[in-house]
Amino acid sequence: MTNPKVRIAFYNAFSPPAKHGAISGTERALFITAVQLSQNPALDIVMYSGSAAPPSPLHSICCQSANYDDLPQVAKRDGIDILTLVYNPAHIKTGLLDKLQKAGIKTIVWAHNFILPQALDCLAGNRNVERIVCACNEMREMYRDHPAFAKSVTICNPFDAGIVPPSIPSRAARPKEVTYLGALIPSKGFHVLAQAWKAILKAEPDAILNVIGGNLYRSDVRLGQYGLAGEKYERLFMRYLTDKHGNILPSVKFHCLLGDEKDAILLRTKAGVPNPTGITEVCSYVSMELQAFGAKVCACRCRGYMETIMPQGNILFRSPSALAKSVVRLLRDNGDNHPEVMAFLQRKFAPQTIGAQWEGVIADIMAGRAAPLLPIVGSKLYRFKWLKECSRRLKSILPFGRRIPSLIFTDTLRDHLFYMRWVRWFQFKHWIMGG
Repeated sequence: MTNPKVRIAFYNAFSPPAKHGAISGTERALFITAVQLSQNPALDIVMYSGSAAPPSPLHSICCQSANYDDLPQVAKRDGIDILTLVYNPAHIKTGLLDKLQKAGIKTIVWAHNFILPQALDCLAGNRNVERIVCACNEMREMYRDHPAFAKSVTICNPFDAGIVPPSIPSRAARPKEVTYLGALIPSKGFHVLAQAWKAILKAEPDAILNVIGGNLYRSDVRLGQYGLAGEKYERLFMRYLTDKHGNILPSVKFHCLLGDEKDAILLRTKAGVPNPTGITEVCSYVSMELQAFGAKVCACRCRGYMETIMPQGNILFRSPSALAKSVVRLLRDNGDNHPEVMAFLQRKFAPQTIGAQWEGVIADIMAGRAAPLLPIVGSKLYRFKWLKECSRRLKSILPFGRRIPSLIFTDTLRDHLFYMRWVRWFQFKHWIMGG
């Protein structure tokens, strides 16, 4: 008698693209992971979609529509063994996780963004949240001394190297093109690159800036004069990219949202810029994609980029104020290291590798095994990791240890101050200047 398949469900609010269309990195990771797991004959993968109509099939995956509020009942009806949710604060505010607990549905919370301490308290206390899957090690290290750490593992997002052509142009043959790839919203930091652009042009007058992206996350935002982004944010960054008559600089090309059409642009890109501030970045698919297509990348040294950007050849600066100099340096760098880049990406992010890690987590949950206690990853000095480990050990031996606050507040305070400096201060200066 054969063992029944384990039914794993993923909940997604959008329909999957036909191929590699204009979608977020989170959605892309979701689809690639689901497809990879569907190749395991011991697993039965179901994709629940919040869209009005069921999404088109992804290989052998069963896709069906499921209303957000009815998700616990639908999962129980379908005999789902483990439901995977991409973390959203609304899961706690709307009581969804509590409903799943009452329904007895084992849940994996897949964190693609940083989780605030109050939300971690809820996840730690929910007995049916079996795992918190962090998309990068540095994210998990943030709350090493929090009770939620005991449920946490790290599985990076997968990268499909099949999207990269077998042969790409050398860097010496590429024009001096800079490409920003990402949403045009404040938290993605495009305004920092926009401010730096004229300084880049002064050093490299032939440079071209490609902007691929737009208002990816919301469709109800009132667009600005140029139809590129939300009205207020567009005014903020366009003041750096237009002449005194309001005309877009000849060196700046806005391509808006693109699917596979962007590949031709990436293949001639010399310097790639994902979110230059690193705010909100956990496991940046954009930085992987830019490197895979032969660009060298510069961005702020932050948690998400420390895992996805290969140190050799790329630039991780301490402050976004170094962006202009970093871009110019990359435009003048003709050194090729593409084979090393692809080996780096394949070693860390190949779908087969990531799929095997997910299978291990699923097997542990089904067998009732606790998450493994992992040693500190990376520098013990970065973000007080050594102190958090001391705090974790102390809490584990004290009878009132759980009542001692987590040192995660040091990270949230630092991140808040960084956000104020590189987002809010920009907006304030623009308002003062009558923008």
